Amino acid sequence: MTHDEQYYILRFPYFINNVLKPESRKQRLKKERERAHDNPHTLNERSELLDPPFFYHPGEEWRRMRRGNILKEEFSGISKDNLVDKLRGKIAEYEQDLEGARIGLAFQDLKGTMNSFEINGRRVGWSASTIKVPVMIGTMNAIEQQKLALEEDLVVNHQLTLENYDPVSRMEPGRLVSALDLIAYMILVSDNEATNMLADKVGLENINRTIAELGAPQTMISHLLARRDLYGKAVPRILTKWNKDGSNLTTAQDLTTLMAAIYSNSATKEAKYCNLMQRLLETRGDQGPLSGDLPSGTIVGAKLGFISDPEDGDDLLETAVINRDYAISITCNRLHQKKRQTLPTKGREDLRSLFRTLDEFNQEHEDEEFYWEAQFTPQWHFPKTSPSAVISTLSRVIYDIYYHGELKI
Repeated sequence: MTHDEQYYILRFPYFINNVLKPESRKQRLKKERERAHDNPHTLNERSELLDPPFFYHPGEEWRRMRRGNILKEEFSGISKDNLVDKLRGKIAEYEQDLEGARIGLAFQDLKGTMNSFEINGRRVGWSASTIKVPVMIGTMNAIEQQKLALEEDLVVNHQLTLENYDPVSRMEPGRLVSALDLIAYMILVSDNEATNMLADKVGLENINRTIAELGAPQTMISHLLARRDLYGKAVPRILTKWNKDGSNLTTAQDLTTLMAAIYSNSATKEAKYCNLMQRLLETRGDQGPLSGDLPSGTIVGAKLGFISDPEDGDDLLETAVINRDYAISITCNRLHQKKRQTLPTKGREDLRSLFRTLDEFNQEHEDEEFYWEAQFTPQWHFPKTSPSAVISTLSRVIYDIYYHGELKI
């Protein structure tokens, strides 16, 4: 084991215990679902033990089955032969459901068993926090070239802060943080100031040159992740003919290419730096929508990005490698989530029936000291106006076709 690897392993528990939350959102949701009875006609266990209000949740097994049946109808007849055509048609539908969002998808098989493909994968859009993957690659290349060292300390000075709740942004000025720790903060908790410190140290032009050489010419970090510096000056931007406003940009195809480079050990000359990046990406890889519908135990190395703009809409994108077998990236840019899924006529009839049943129950129990009232909220098995649900669905369909040749949801 090399010194760098020993250092990483010794420091790694610090991030598990002090930086990462002890229980992830996905773990909490799983526990809540496990509390519910599998019988969809009963209250869940937690509701029975608490004071009002009480909540009813259908059993997890029932919900999973219903969602699977709906998606099988949605993607009826899909196979490896028609996968791309089916996905292309569905993506066009989802773009309309999301009020004109721009959805891009790129897939690359790392094992050579299935053809790589992209659907709108070369559309350029805001990168959000997925730009931290190029920054990580650029930093690792600088370390490999001995322009920086994993153990080298950088000084926290808060010159460039975006969110004051980021761990590094909460540190006392003057604190020393190693390059390795900053990389971990950047990837594990998406710390923006850690990203800025690394990108500023390595140089934006150097990062852009490195990722372009790896085959990602439409990805560009044009500015650090801050609006103004400590003295109120606007953060400088790199302007080009194809990036006239100096935004941080990427495509689904570029992100997939970069993730494939990391997992094929070609993002750096020495495999140990790629191995380190893989471990970091897999530490919290199951937090995003790409892994939301995948089977338990799936190994996911991923980076999620989200940014919101009142004029241009939201951007939600994620890039991942699944089970170290294939790389996939899905980008949803320019989201305007004003539209709500309309309750169908049958649903309204069901709701009236529930009201009548509750009214009859109250009348039949007039001797009680209380009466029942309720608020009903429909939960969609497949919410087509949710970009997260769209990403999860596309990811699961590709997963099933890749491993089984058919839907196994």
